[in-house]
Amino acid sequence: MLRAGALAVMAMALVACGSTAPESASTPTPSITVSATPSLSPTATTAVDLSGYLTQKLIWTPCRRGLQCSTLSVPINYLDPSGGSISLALVKRVASGTRGRIGSLVVNPGGPGGSGVDYVINNPDLIGPDLRKVYDTVGFDPRGVNRSAPIRCLTPAQSDAFYAADGTPDSDAEATAVFLVGRKFAQSCQSAAPGYIGYLGTREAAQDLEILRSALGDKKLNYLGKSYGTFLGLQYANKFPSKVGRFVLDGVVDPSLNISEFTEGQARGFQRALDAFLVDCISRGCPLGGTKQRATARLILLLKQLDARPVQVGDRSLTEALATTGILASFYSQSSWPSLRAALRQVLRGDGSGLLALADLYTDRNPDGTYASNSLDAFYAISCMDRGDSRGVDATQADAQKLLATSKVFGPFFAWGDTPCQSWPVKATLEPQRITAEGTGPILVIGTTGDPATPVEWAQDVAGALADATLLTYRGDGHTAYGRGSSCIDTATELYLRTGATPADGTVCR
Repeated sequence: MLRAGALAVMAMALVACGSTAPESASTPTPSITVSATPSLSPTATTAVDLSGYLTQKLIWTPCRRGLQCSTLSVPINYLDPSGGSISLALVKRVASGTRGRIGSLVVNPGGPGGSGVDYVINNPDLIGPDLRKVYDTVGFDPRGVNRSAPIRCLTPAQSDAFYAADGTPDSDAEATAVFLVGRKFAQSCQSAAPGYIGYLGTREAAQDLEILRSALGDKKLNYLGKSYGTFLGLQYANKFPSKVGRFVLDGVVDPSLNISEFTEGQARGFQRALDAFLVDCISRGCPLGGTKQRATARLILLLKQLDARPVQVGDRSLTEALATTGILASFYSQSSWPSLRAALRQVLRGDGSGLLALADLYTDRNPDGTYASNSLDAFYAISCMDRGDSRGVDATQADAQKLLATSKVFGPFFAWGDTPCQSWPVKATLEPQRITAEGTGPILVIGTTGDPATPVEWAQDVAGALADATLLTYRGDGHTAYGRGSSCIDTATELYLRTGATPADGTVCR
């Protein structure tokens, strides 16, 4: 039952860096220290003293692949720091140069639920060689994620069932069943972390970034955020504009959107990606058909057939939801298109193993049935604190019908994406907001015309709203742009990160 929002952001980390984790001996999972049970609805009456956190000294120790690891202590509840603390896992690739060093470049690969620690470990060429000379590259696991006091709601078997569950209910009874699956997920998270679940949103994560900036000893935060990482970066810029250094936001999540607008944007983006894939597929002999209209109709029929009768793959079943997940995940990078084409050819012959493998790669599922991270649990635990959803079954059904006009293939699947958030036990801490971030220096905003998960319109709107921003556009397919093969994008981005000089606003790269 993977839904719209999860497809928005989590795959950036998976496509970019896989699921290999640091050795446990080198990067132990920080734990939660709670000296009192925090209130889930705190109210601020006096100024809060965070000096103990802001002045902490990081202790870096050698860890995997020549990197350095550390932990950062942050309060669970910023309005009551005495209520307990958690430790965030950090990793650093030290700058290779000795002259002209700028400081730290903090990176976030997306999610919510993506591991910044894995992102740095598994990507030695994450930034260009000239940048690696002058920046320490710092990755972190946000609160609730992977090694940073992770929230764990579902067992592996429960995660399997959640991912496989019906994503396009065809009747009132099925719609109610989908809603109840989401409610069960929310209840599991509440049971897993009753004193913690209310403090896992991006509001707190942005404040964590300020603690990290101070602990790193940087006067301003230099930051590269991709996908959900842009949402986190925008929340930081909104709260700490005077602390914004060189900021790159690539594959932008628009914070002004409500849940219906967000879902419609994603449905539109993935439909565009499907159209681009089909054009390429047809040029190479597409198993779905020789025209885009025929291929689209055949794909719709295939998914309906899987809804009615899943295909057995060993001791598992390829359901409509898992097949859709495998298809959508393949749109994040053109490099996945050949695998998707082969998987579609297989499933049309009754073999669902290819599509199931694509879904498993996306969801971080290991061959033994375990999951390599807690990305599913963290995704909803964070997302539901960021975007409250109280639409209910009837309104969600209505949205599903409306989204057919945006995407006949994926519309309803996207509409049903937030059922856990509709039953979330804690009120969301953020509201849709047009962020201007008055007082920052220039921010570089990057959008990709064929981006499925974060449509280019979101980058355009965010760049237009920010008080000081430059829009850089990549004309191409796939999710995000920097480091994906465009020398034009890479050169402009790296010049900005080295010198602060932005390209001409509205520059379009290929």
